[in-house]
Amino acid sequence: MNSLSVLHISTADNIGGSGRSAYKLHRGLKEMGIHSKMLVHTRITSDTDVDFIHKRWLKLIDLLVSEITDGLGLQYLYLPSSSRLLQHPWFKQAQIIQLYNTHGNYFSHAVLPAMSQKKKIVWRLSDMWPMTGHCAYSASCDKWKTGCRNCTDLNTFPSIRWNSAALLWKQKMNLYRRSKIHIVAPSSWIKSIADESPLFKGFEISQINNGVDTGIFKPLSKKWCRNILNIPDDKKIIMFIVHSFDNNPRKGLEFFMDSMKSLWKAGRRDFRVLLVGDGVFRWGHDLQCPVLRRDFVKEDELLSIIYNAADLNVHPAILENMPNSIIEAMSCGTPSVAFDTGGVKDAMDHRETGYLARFKDPEDLLQGIQWLMDLNDQAPFVSEKCRKTVLEKFSLERQTNDFLNLYQCLLDQNE
Repeated sequence: MNSLSVLHISTADNIGGSGRSAYKLHRGLKEMGIHSKMLVHTRITSDTDVDFIHKRWLKLIDLLVSEITDGLGLQYLYLPSSSRLLQHPWFKQAQIIQLYNTHGNYFSHAVLPAMSQKKKIVWRLSDMWPMTGHCAYSASCDKWKTGCRNCTDLNTFPSIRWNSAALLWKQKMNLYRRSKIHIVAPSSWIKSIADESPLFKGFEISQINNGVDTGIFKPLSKKWCRNILNIPDDKKIIMFIVHSFDNNPRKGLEFFMDSMKSLWKAGRRDFRVLLVGDGVFRWGHDLQCPVLRRDFVKEDELLSIIYNAADLNVHPAILENMPNSIIEAMSCGTPSVAFDTGGVKDAMDHRETGYLARFKDPEDLLQGIQWLMDLNDQAPFVSEKCRKTVLEKFSLERQTNDFLNLYQCLLDQNE
């Protein structure tokens, strides 16, 4: 197994949900002695086994071409760099190519047929985009089941300029039918969608949970963590963490705001709000309650300290696959309250390791926040259950082993 070579293709290394998942698996494989490399659009680590998917001059050509194709409604359908990817030394050396979030003008799915003729392809689903005409999350729309005709929301991320969703859906169908890909779903929710998708008909689909480095994300002294962050030790700390506060309605920012206003209006003065993410200093200034702010955090060790400093994590996303922030917080012993949507229920047990509020029900979300705030003597038991759940179901070691077993099964098919 140590001779196995894997190449990950991702938007980023250790940024955002998809990038963090990709980099964790890459690092987990390396720790097990596997030859693992990453090609990314955005790089923040100094890992020598991570490189940019294309050089600057080729990136410029991609941008110019994408302006033309986007104008024609051909979202990500052709990028010159993707065809050159097949000549990259890391691609040639790899036995397994693992894809993650492929939308974002850095990778074209048009290369999939040629790629799958040369290598075993594993596609880990970050969202619904591979199964829709253009959107990453379709919300209540189910036109992805029948061809995305007459799309009613062209602005849903990633947006398209004119109604080419049906054409894009057909193009994906054409490309997938000429490809051989193994699909991996990180949640039961997105697996059920993949199982129903006409685009994935004939593909093998597995579910592998996200993994957390439990050696970094672990319980620490709350008092010590708060001293480091200069956070008062005599108040409940309610955390809201998001990659970006700007133009991110899917994460339910307004639900969080309304909950905090309701707590303050009800007379509660025993809490502070901790906001973490890019753009945090431009957001939430109409809250009357005391607010602590931390900008976007790149370092996992600092992120672990932040999770440990909080009493609870609020994650009111209205569309979600499998949120890393909930699992990371649980690994630190910090429970979450979240809407019962997407894959969230895979991670949390209602009133055991957190609170699953009814979907888009602000009153139930508020009740969940108050329930976690008022655990008191029961808080250590909930914290222990959170940690135990992650160790049993969401450890990086377990995720890595699950992927290794999948890789070996795929390679054995050639023998």
